[in-house]
Amino acid sequence: MYQPAVSLLCVFLISMISPATAEWEKRPVAYVWTGAEEAEKAPGGLLRGTIYDIKRDRRGKLKPQVQQHAGDWWNHVRNDYMETMKDIMARRHSDIKYNYEYKTPCAVGHLYLQRRYGVNMDGELDLASGRKATEAAADFISESAEAIPGGWIGVFKGRVKAPRTMKFRFVGSADDTIIVRFGGKVVLESGYVLPSVFTGNNSDEAFSKGTEKQYIQNLRSGKDPKHKDYKLLQLKSAGFFNNTFGGLVGGTPVSVKEGSDYPIEIIIGECGRHGFYYLLTQEITKEKNAPLMLFRTNEDWPASQPGSEPGPAYSKDSPVWKTVSAKKKKKKS
Repeated sequence: MYQPAVSLLCVFLISMISPATAEWEKRPVAYVWTGAEEAEKAPGGLLRGTIYDIKRDRRGKLKPQVQQHAGDWWNHVRNDYMETMKDIMARRHSDIKYNYEYKTPCAVGHLYLQRRYGVNMDGELDLASGRKATEAAADFISESAEAIPGGWIGVFKGRVKAPRTMKFRFVGSADDTIIVRFGGKVVLESGYVLPSVFTGNNSDEAFSKGTEKQYIQNLRSGKDPKHKDYKLLQLKSAGFFNNTFGGLVGGTPVSVKEGSDYPIEIIIGECGRHGFYYLLTQEITKEKNAPLMLFRTNEDWPASQPGSEPGPAYSKDSPVWKTVSAKKKKKKS
């Protein structure tokens, strides 16, 4: 009934029939456009995205604090990360414009990047100076000569059609942050870093918030004011998350009708160095524990990465939330 990840052989076979064109290259996190010409329409069933580099200004130049603190730059871009993330959450555009927007198009069909070891290599000075690239930096983008692992925010959005009528939760965790806005409302915020609690005074207040004992207790009892109706889910296959976050975080319940389509925005970010991302769903039924489903918008499945540990188990019957074209607004007569 459950599978932590699909074998590499299965992923290879599935990739042979995936909707991606030759120019859309599959990376660990997303499909990335690698062609020299203007990007074609994203492969069927994928949500288009944009990556913002918080280490660089709008022109792509490393920010002074990154150049000055090359060995531990991640400790000096926290406020920029928080301000930009909260700006995106609030659907404003005042802070985003101060960060570099990568021009390379990317798109996702699911988010299931497992925890890996050995990707946070030494030599941060060279990385922060942009003198060498790594596989971690190439997860999203093809401009690897200018890329540095970490210090980015990714925003993926579109419209998806409900596979059936149900009440459910988005379930997930991340290093550092994963946020889901569905139907116009933020219904999931999870990970080490919770931008919603940032007041602008001290970035430490929002870092590692998801692992604090008091926060976990408040979340479990439904007393956290910014995350009411959330639920912690503990699985045998998610021991790390049980020990670190009190379990996988289930967000605010959402109700959908089969065949109806809804706007969705998935926001992920890494302030320090490379991390992990999981996005699942759980239907809310009379049964005590409904199985977790992989949230996916096409027939693709996650691939295991070298050096990674198994992720949370999900059902092999996970449905596809088909993407649809955005609705056009009717002109007023």
